[in-house]
Amino acid sequence: MICHMPVCVGAGDLPDHQIKACCKALFDAWGGVLVQYSAQQSPINVLGNLPPSKGLVQLLGDPAKTLLDGCNWLEALGSWKHPTILISNCSSGGVSGSAQAYLALCKQLSVPVLGLVQYGGSWEPELRRLDGLPWYGWIPEKNEKEFGLEMNDYELQLVESIVMRLSKRLKIFSEVIT
Repeated sequence: MICHMPVCVGAGDLPDHQIKACCKALFDAWGGVLVQYSAQQSPINVLGNLPPSKGLVQLLGDPAKTLLDGCNWLEALGSWKHPTILISNCSSGGVSGSAQAYLALCKQLSVPVLGLVQYGGSWEPELRRLDGLPWYGWIPEKNEKEFGLEMNDYELQLVESIVMRLSKRLKIFSEVIT
């Protein structure tokens, strides 16, 4: 089955409001349906029942946290070869090392990561190039309800550029697995 619904996960335990706001911004340009799940839910049950439509899945909570059944979301995403978008937040000190750590964990677990998106903070392209991670862009931090309503042209272009690149990567991934 070709999956048109990548799962957006935090590179660490990002606050729910940040994941929701970032996913809302991406979804407004991506289209389709936006479904939300908790990292506390069984990934096996969720991934087996995703709607076969275009859209995004947002996962709230830490995707690497082990659940009572011994599984975690990253392991399941790797096992199911489910396309994944990593979201990293940026504090006043810059992007934390969790982006690198989660990307390394995804590689170890064979999670097909489409790319990394920085949410919030300031975009420092020189530093992003130096860290060697597959960054697909930056989304300025806003309240979840502000996206779509008050995006200026610059912010809209940023998000559309990210979505265009991620969509192209998803298409290539889909062709490889079929």
